[in-house]
Amino acid sequence: MALSRGGGGEERWDALLDLRVLAGSFLLLPLFSGGGGERVELPGFTAYILKDPRGARVSRRGVGRWKSPKAEAAWFFRAGGAGTLEMVLHARAGKGAKGLLEVRVPGRSFPVRYEAAGGGELLLPAGKWRVSRPGWIRVVVRGLRKNGDRFPDLLGLVLRGKPVKGIVYNHLPRRNCASVHLRYPLPKGIRAEWFYNEVTVPKGMDPLSTYFEVCGFRRGYFGMQVNGPRERRIIFSVWDAGNEPVTRRKVRKEDRTAMLARGEGVVVNAFGHEGTGLHSHWVYPWKAGRTYRFLVRAEPRGKATAYTAFFFLPEKNRWKLIASFLAPKDGGRLGHLYSFVENFGGWNGHLERKAFFGNQWVRTAGGKWIELTKAVFTHDPTGGTERFDFGGGVSGNRFFLWTGGFKDGTARGGEVFRRRGGGRPPAILPSRRP
Repeated sequence: MALSRGGGGEERWDALLDLRVLAGSFLLLPLFSGGGGERVELPGFTAYILKDPRGARVSRRGVGRWKSPKAEAAWFFRAGGAGTLEMVLHARAGKGAKGLLEVRVPGRSFPVRYEAAGGGELLLPAGKWRVSRPGWIRVVVRGLRKNGDRFPDLLGLVLRGKPVKGIVYNHLPRRNCASVHLRYPLPKGIRAEWFYNEVTVPKGMDPLSTYFEVCGFRRGYFGMQVNGPRERRIIFSVWDAGNEPVTRRKVRKEDRTAMLARGEGVVVNAFGHEGTGLHSHWVYPWKAGRTYRFLVRAEPRGKATAYTAFFFLPEKNRWKLIASFLAPKDGGRLGHLYSFVENFGGWNGHLERKAFFGNQWVRTAGGKWIELTKAVFTHDPTGGTERFDFGGGVSGNRFFLWTGGFKDGTARGGEVFRRRGGGRPPAILPSRRP
């Protein structure tokens, strides 16, 4: 039976903390009653699985299928102030389940025994400790001993005390860190045929499920992804005309982007669910710590535009064609130029990502190179509502973006960054016309 949340007074909370195990009964948990500090429950579906992500599963019900003792569940939150913080694990276990958990906080650990004679939901006192100042905190739950094939499901982490006032934490099942962007305004009246950009991802800032988008434009995007432990890709995609958001088969033939050419080893297929269009990728073992060069071209062809992406191969000192796509109902040059860092798999949204973007240039159809030294910082709706750990700025003569890591942010949406300039445009342009 579910636990209700409301009324009951301070004596109910104190009685709750005196009990080791409460199972299979209807309880009133006064999360928001007055006196003695605030209370809040961090939902189980916002936890992350550390060390062995396959050893447990996070779903909308919380942490479940927790079989591996190597798997650890972690919640992240920002305490609003100093004071004593009390913790209770809201859990669920099967009939006869019993065992031992451990809850770790900065500088402390607490044993948490559980026993569910009749099976059902549990409220497990998980320790009381002193928070010295406002700031980000990680609470980790580890399974030490169990008598069955799995540890209890974790439905939430209940917190009570003065540090809860002004607390910041994720409320929603989406666990991705915020997507963060740089928008590069073009000088007034400039119609760009080429857009050139360079990217460097620092070592250790390239976790799985990350897209470092380098040359974005109004009809598509071009960058590099971390797709698996042993697979990385160069990605180039162009949207169809129209407003179909999900299914490409619903897009009329005359509105569909078409392939003109693709480079050796490049895979091309259709995509949907983020608008529709054509996607291309090339499996390439790019490495953190190295700088990579990206170049995209727009050539109007009547009422359509051919968008072509080139990636510079440092080991061969030449440009490689990724793909060329013909975008219908266009006929324009490059516009709405941008870069971004995105976490497209929320299972590891607690990890920090970072990239440096430098030496941005555009070239007009007349052959004039123009350096871009201004960028506007933006973020997606997750930023500023559920996640606040993101930022950007200028380092040396490069812009940078970072997101994730559960630490204080360093930039605001709409903030303008400027770098010095004085770089060099690419000396050699690809000559191939698809």
